[in-house]
Amino acid sequence: MSVIDDLAALQDQDAVVRDLEQQVRDIPLRKEQEQERLRVEQDAVDRARAALAAVKADVADAEADVAQRSTQLATRQTEKLSLKTNREFSEATAVIDQLKEDIHRLEDNCLAKPETIAPAEAALAEAEARLADAKGEVDAYVAELDGLLSEAEAQLAEARAAREELARPLRDNPAARRHLMAYDRLSKSRWPALVKVENRVCQGCHMELPASKIQDIARGTQVVLCEYCGRLVY
Repeated sequence: MSVIDDLAALQDQDAVVRDLEQQVRDIPLRKEQEQERLRVEQDAVDRARAALAAVKADVADAEADVAQRSTQLATRQTEKLSLKTNREFSEATAVIDQLKEDIHRLEDNCLAKPETIAPAEAALAEAEARLADAKGEVDAYVAELDGLLSEAEAQLAEARAAREELARPLRDNPAARRHLMAYDRLSKSRWPALVKVENRVCQGCHMELPASKIQDIARGTQVVLCEYCGRLVY
């Protein structure tokens, strides 16, 4: 095989390596996207739980307010029995009447408030159900992705080893080493690094090469680079 044939085989293997490396990079990102999906559902559950807690606290506050006013009313009614002047009696009666009015208003409010608990509980149950469904789906998918990642990592290790075997003859051959060095350097910034010239046109950038370049390629005595895109051409 010629040096160009060896480089072409190496580039084919590098394509396999690059594809597997991309898979190894992509799979953790896909897992993170799934975890973000769970975080969104968990946030919804947290909001629903906080809303229910707020509703229950509101109901409890209303009931406590009724209890407090009822205690005040009982105290005032007891004190009224010991009053001696008409003025004191009249003032106490006014306070008692106001307390009764307040208690009646608060009790009406308390009767309405528990009705807000059921919808809040239903919203929380729905959010928790969505989270449970999402978790089941995500856990299954993440397990699948973990399997794919392990498989891709194993394939990548094999592909890199095969790549090393293809590169060794080029590296050990002084005449071919400069071609390999040029290819390795170019492949970091341009892909593919090695391209054909067909009808005097570089298949990397699709520019027509001058006759002098075509002659250099035909001689095969040096590394030839496209003067437009910088790729290794043959």
